[in-house]
Amino acid sequence: IVDTDAQGRRFLSREYVQPQWIFDSVNARIVLPMENYIVGRIPPPHLSPFVNYDEEGSIPDYSKIIKNLQDAAR
Repeated sequence: IVDTDAQGRRFLSREYVQPQWIFDSVNARIVLPMENYIVGRIPPPHLSPFVNYDEEGSIPDYSKIIKNLQDAAR
């Protein structure tokens, strides 16, 4: 987990992701795919665990993707 792409050396055996990946994975209660969180990419929008998007009437696209991943993990 790194905050910037300024690390001097990279190891091919490691995946480098942004810290948001941890929080989003914990909130989703599954290990989310890392490709959206690779260092240097703009990460997906952060979804608050305190908002019920169904009640709000507007479900973000990334919330739908996470829901599909959660269903597949069961």
